Amino acid sequence: MGLLTSLGQRIKSIRLSLGENTSEFGKRFGASGSNVIRWENNVNKPNPERLKAIAEFNNQSVEELLDVTDYKQLYEQQKQRADELEKRWNELRDTVNEFHQKAIFEESRSNDDADRGIIYACEKILGKIEDLEEGNNDI
Repeated sequence: MGLLTSLGQRIKSIRLSLGENTSEFGKRFGASGSNVIRWENNVNKPNPERLKAIAEFNNQSVEELLDVTDYKQLYEQQKQRADELEKRWNELRDTVNEFHQKAIFEESRSNDDADRGIIYACEKILGKIEDLEEGNNDI
């Protein structure tokens, strides 16, 4: 099953793979067709006994049917991605800071308009970075 599918979508996929309508599928697990519709639409979930029966029927564990392991894996992947983005963000901020300091030093030695333009650009970028870090997303 895919990482982002819901329990209802997984149940529907099992039912469709059998070529059954909701009434037939429900009867297989002691439930009505309207119950199956509610499961598939994520209005409610099968009770634990039915969850277990559906999972076993589909040769999987309840955890697999609920996709618990995929959510743990997805969380870990997202956490790794967030950590990598934070690392790159810090590298970008540090690079702009370093470039800014070099431009200030060069401008103080040459009094060059180009260096003033670089300083101004760096200050604008650093200001936007600071706004983002403070939670102001209106950039």
